[in-house]
Amino acid sequence: MDLHDTYSDAEFVPITWYVFSANYGIPTGGARFAGYSFSGTPSVAFDGVETYVGGEPSGSMYPVYQPIVADRLSVASPLEIDASYAVIAGEVHVTATITVDQSVPVGDYEVLVVLTEDGAHGQINLARAVAAPEPFSLQTPG
Repeated sequence: MDLHDTYSDAEFVPITWYVFSANYGIPTGGARFAGYSFSGTPSVAFDGVETYVGGEPSGSMYPVYQPIVADRLSVASPLEIDASYAVIAGEVHVTATITVDQSVPVGDYEVLVVLTEDGAHGQINLARAVAAPEPFSLQTPG
């Protein structure tokens, strides 16, 4: 399954999370904000390559984000991720299998898993937790 099988351009919603102040910030969030060279909020990064800072008076960012999302969806992913989860004794357990469909250039890669909740505070895919990055070294298809 890939993103095209799961979402249409009209349904795609980027995962978002908020850092209101230093009191509520987390070191990895601050590092990510600095790493993308964001200059303000709201800020968003698509695939780590397309960024946008700022809002619209209407409150809707759909007209701004939709063309970026459509462009990023046209880029084939070299990876396929098959994931499942189970809630056991109040804890969420996630299992993911990653396979490589296309050659991946040599590099220092990590996998970042974000746990989202649908419907929290009226939001779609509100990020609730971000797991520590895991090293990823697969490069050859198969």
